[in-house]
Amino acid sequence: MKKSFPISLKSRLMIVLVMAGGLPLLLFIISIFIMTNNQIKERVRDQLSYNVSLVSSLLEDQMQYLQNVSRDVEKDETLDSVMVLGLSSKLQEYLLQLRKIYGLSFATVTDENGLAPDPRATFLSFNQKIEHPLIHRAVLGLPSTSYALVSITDLEQLDSSLRNVFLQDKSDHQVLVMMVVKPLTYVTDLEQFDTSSGKILELDTNLMQKIKRIAGVEVALVSQGRMVAGSVMEPFGPLPYLAPFPSPDIDGVVQIGGERCYTNELALKDHQNNPVAYAAVLLSDQPFSRLRENFYVGGLVFLLVGGVISIFISALLARSIVSPIHRL
Repeated sequence: MKKSFPISLKSRLMIVLVMAGGLPLLLFIISIFIMTNNQIKERVRDQLSYNVSLVSSLLEDQMQYLQNVSRDVEKDETLDSVMVLGLSSKLQEYLLQLRKIYGLSFATVTDENGLAPDPRATFLSFNQKIEHPLIHRAVLGLPSTSYALVSITDLEQLDSSLRNVFLQDKSDHQVLVMMVVKPLTYVTDLEQFDTSSGKILELDTNLMQKIKRIAGVEVALVSQGRMVAGSVMEPFGPLPYLAPFPSPDIDGVVQIGGERCYTNELALKDHQNNPVAYAAVLLSDQPFSRLRENFYVGGLVFLLVGGVISIFISALLARSIVSPIHRL
């Protein structure tokens, strides 16, 4: 009586041959997937590193521009004449022109006690107290160029033109600024005055868009856990500095407006080299996601085609091996 097998010898042989040929193929595809994924991560890191360096350079250029403005003001005899004239309206006119010509958010003059001028007075009267370390350093004759957090109250005291800018905000939050403070001495009466000028990054959308255009990435300036400026303001509403900025996950990814972005941080430091904020460089995951998807689809097709070919070859080999046995 002939013994029967649940699975024929040919089928068993085919399974062995398919596994012998398909398993290495599968392992090869998996290893390629892992290598490709690692290469994409390395490419993301390199791209982020390059973009962070570029953003840092652009911000440093802006800081250098403010220093150049301060030097121009120091050489400008007009300010000396205005101070000698002693009329508050003339000083306000000069400061307004200064802001317009150089694209500044604020500009003012403080006296040897660190007091700003009263814009309502007819003659120059310095009685607006400003409690900020950079102003205190200028009183001591120390120039400063740095990022700084300044309260809305101090900003409005520093420059009266800002008193209508923050009307919609009642929080008196700390505003991130680029600031240059430089002591000046007028030989005419040997009085020391200090010039303070800078940019409120929260209001300088042109700078953020310029960085985005040149660096090719989105940028968010984050302070105290909140976004205070950037090229991606829309997802955060009309007052983005009131909304928390998302923390990156373990892979350095944040969700901005429903889009996945890789991020790397650049510390923005004050005059004591302490970080007061950071610039989050945001690199969209879209091109890398498409690259992964295209490779995964290609790998899957290659695996399926390889599997079909493996089965076909295994069937031929199994048939050529089993046929002589059946003829015995």
